[in-house]
Amino acid sequence: MYTAVRLGHFLTTLWEVTRVRIALLVAVCMAMVFAAHSALLAQSFVSVWSDTGMDFGVAPAWFGNTGLVLTPSAFVSGPSKGTISYHWLDTDEDATDLANLNVGVAAGVEIGGSWIDGPSGDSELVGNAKWRLPVDKWLAQEDLPAVAIGGVDITDELDRRLYVVLSKTMPVGMDESRMIGVHLGYGDSDAGILNGFFGGVTFGAFRNSVINAEYDGDNFNADLRWGLRDRLTLDVGVLDGDFGIGLTYGAGK
Repeated sequence: MYTAVRLGHFLTTLWEVTRVRIALLVAVCMAMVFAAHSALLAQSFVSVWSDTGMDFGVAPAWFGNTGLVLTPSAFVSGPSKGTISYHWLDTDEDATDLANLNVGVAAGVEIGGSWIDGPSGDSELVGNAKWRLPVDKWLAQEDLPAVAIGGVDITDELDRRLYVVLSKTMPVGMDESRMIGVHLGYGDSDAGILNGFFGGVTFGAFRNSVINAEYDGDNFNADLRWGLRDRLTLDVGVLDGDFGIGLTYGAGK
């Protein structure tokens, strides 16, 4: 009887925490859209859906590999294309710095590295890799979701995270300029990020921008990704309640 009461209390607490985090995530996404619309309404940049200037859903996550905020997508950088990024995260104890390099080395394959300087003052270099499986060719079906396998910190400097992920980009309504990306995956790590099921959505906020909202296996995160110029992107996000900001530069043809 006592065990059942404790289990009931635990499930109730878990639901309350999850409900609050979901509400916070929704509020952050709505606030991002409202702020973008209010700030840019007087200019010609506003469009409810992204329609120019960005490869929808193909941009680096904050750990460098192509993805959303902290979770990977099944998309990869094209051959000879790469990104360099820097992000700053205001964590509870102190700031965390993330610097990343990611390169497409062959059709469907990307590799990269990240320099992570955490609150403890210790910095680490970690390696990332991803392979987009040619499932559509294997099954002769063009409209299948993209499927990829990969790893973050594959050398296990901090916490090796292996994963498989599916991604699908779809038009909303009859207008193909209105797109939404859906991502679902499963990760294997010791704890935290990419530990179990993860997923998220990518959708257009205004012209040259997207919003990413995700559950990373442990926390809820969201960011606004705005293409400042042809190759330069600004990220502003909230990661489990912590504020972060960063810049990404894309290179290659």
